[in-house]
Amino acid sequence: MKFSFAAFIILILSVSFSLSAQTDVHRWKPLIVNDSEKMWYDALMLDKMEGDKLDMWVLQMHKPPLKFDGIKGEIYRSKILYAINFKTVRYGIEKVVYYDAANQELYKHDYESASLPENVKYTYPILEDSFMYALVKEVVRIKGVQQK
Repeated sequence: MKFSFAAFIILILSVSFSLSAQTDVHRWKPLIVNDSEKMWYDALMLDKMEGDKLDMWVLQMHKPPLKFDGIKGEIYRSKILYAINFKTVRYGIEKVVYYDAANQELYKHDYESASLPENVKYTYPILEDSFMYALVKEVVRIKGVQQK
């Protein structure tokens, strides 16, 4: 019996959701950026949005897997907590977690950016044709519908 790559990804995601259900509660929604990038955002985070700032978990599959010095193994999936400022149209990274092919945590880091000044916390500009631009458009679309 042939086992397709899509079925493998679905299996990995379903296992990861059941394993992480004990610690983190996420409601992953697909984020369509382009045909080659597989990303999801945590829709539960939208309920926590206050004013023009939002913290959002993004889950991304990596094909081919990533390799970084200092991290043993290949990274097939990353979960990153982004801090987004809609007023300045900038974002920063708060936390990152990397996983291997078996969905085992390889590495995690907390940037502890909550206490940083705004100009340091939101370091990166949100550029058109980026995953962050697609995420911001999705948030604006959903929050606009909720406000009507």
